[in-house]
Amino acid sequence: MKDRILLVFGMGDYRNAEEEALRRAESTSKKIVALQILNSELYHYGHNDIIASGRAKSDFLLYIRQEVLEKGRMQAAKLMDKAKAQGLQLDLISIETENPAEAVITEARKGYGLVVVPKEPRKLFPLLQRTVSQEVRRKVGCEVIEM
Repeated sequence: MKDRILLVFGMGDYRNAEEEALRRAESTSKKIVALQILNSELYHYGHNDIIASGRAKSDFLLYIRQEVLEKGRMQAAKLMDKAKAQGLQLDLISIETENPAEAVITEARKGYGLVVVPKEPRKLFPLLQRTVSQEVRRKVGCEVIEM
């Protein structure tokens, strides 16, 4: 089981993480499992808009979800094409979540030799909040790279 690489993508700028995972899989002949995180910062505004009516909120949230899913399909297709072009075996898991760290930890506990996570943008209060990679390192006993 430890002969797999978990690539987390879809959040932040994941291109460096993607390249690193593909490079490592190519050099070690390991299988890649790509965990696609489908989320948007705009969901927050749809849930917390105090002026919009209930119907307007639900329409906005539905529109944002459709956009997130379409963007996710395009990202997944590009990644699958890249892996196929390099002759790599890649499985894709797409998940809609507002808690990326927990989704990554749940998948990583299934047994991976390496987890490659994209670098996250700096947070307002970094001392009070851990990044996804910090959470995974704390709770899963495998190598974690943040790119």
